[in-house]
Amino acid sequence: MFPTVDQVSAATSIELAELKACYLLVQPEPRPEVYEYAARNRAMFSAEGLHHVSAHGCPGPPRDVLQGLEGEWARGNGCQPPPDDRVPAAWSGRRPGVEEDRLTQMVEDGTYGVGIVLLTKVLCVMKPDRFIALLPYASGNGKGKQDIGRVVFGLTMPSLDSTGLSIGRLAYWSNDLLRDALLALSGPAFIDMEHAKEFLWGAFRHLQAWQSIFDNLPSDPPPKASSAASAT
Repeated sequence: MFPTVDQVSAATSIELAELKACYLLVQPEPRPEVYEYAARNRAMFSAEGLHHVSAHGCPGPPRDVLQGLEGEWARGNGCQPPPDDRVPAAWSGRRPGVEEDRLTQMVEDGTYGVGIVLLTKVLCVMKPDRFIALLPYASGNGKGKQDIGRVVFGLTMPSLDSTGLSIGRLAYWSNDLLRDALLALSGPAFIDMEHAKEFLWGAFRHLQAWQSIFDNLPSDPPPKASSAASAT
């Protein structure tokens, strides 16, 4: 029911390795503005940052932070930031328990517009080595993690209502599946997960025949990954 990285076919792995090699030629590093954005908001959501905003009478991250999260990584998800005075006190402290279950609890407690998509974006900011900023799991516009797993890796991820997982555990599992599949690709390593995410999104668009970074590839492509694979 739950696909694993070792179910990605050899042909798919070779095709993606070739795309990755081309991508690294045209985009050897992630976009610099993403680093600036993440560093700014990582400070806000740190324990010290949350303590500061709470001590100054604000129960959660200020509106510009929520708008920043929405604007940078929530385009097209229809997620609107809540009024400043409606963000719950959950932002101002750390809850006990497993992270996945804490995430579920925050969603189920009701966060006045700060739902699973925006909360997962906070995880992307705070844990950039683990979380990929591609959301949500299922999407009516065909751009969810389910769609990406199927189109890019050929992995059939279960429907939202058939997994038996809580919303938090599903967010973690699906993220880790895509992350591990990316890291398993042969060739030079990505700089970081943001760099890997940009490749994944570009590959998804390319395989859908949508406009993507692969529309303007160098005229002399790198050696095929299949040749390197056969040599080993």
